[in-house]
This record gives sequence, structure tokens and C-alpha cells, in this order.
Amino acid sequence: MFVLYAPLSVNYEGAAPFDIRFENTTFLQGQNVDARYQFNSYRVTYRRDVYTSDKWLLGVGFTAKIRDAEIRLKTADNSDKKVDVALCPC
Repeated sequence: MFVLYAPLSVNYEGAAPFDIRFENTTFLQGQNVDARYQFNSYRVTYRRDVYTSDKWLLGVGFTAKIRDAEIRLKTADNSDKKVDVALCPC
């Protein structure tokens, strides 16, 4: 069995260079925006060898991957986010 956890997050803080329409909120140009992008990945793999010889190796198994993503924008007046957690095809 093989388990993998791959976290990724990026934070940004600064003035919006233009009006940003995100989800149901508009963040106006010049406002100080705190932004976070997160994309974590979890993967589990299981494999079992069913046949081995000098020339061949045959195994069966499966892999499952879960994506945990979030994008968040926040100012002093507004905040909005989009969250997506899903089982992904590998």
C-alpha cells in the first residue's frame, strides 16, 4: 500500500489592480485583498502481485485520489470562497 499527501497553498495580500468578480461578490479596484489558494491532494494505492516468473510480473490494484481545493478572497467589507472536494479519476 502506498499513501501520498501533497499539500499546496498560496497566500496573497495586496491592492486589487482592477474590479474582481468572484462567485457572488465584487471586490473593487484598490481595495486591500487577502487571497488564499489551496489545492491539497490525497492518494492511496494498493497493488498485489498475482503472478511472477523470471520474465513476467503481473499485479492488480487500484488507486484513489481525493482533491481538496479552496479559493478564498477577503477584504475588510466582503469575503467569498469556493470549495471543491472530489474523488478524481487517476
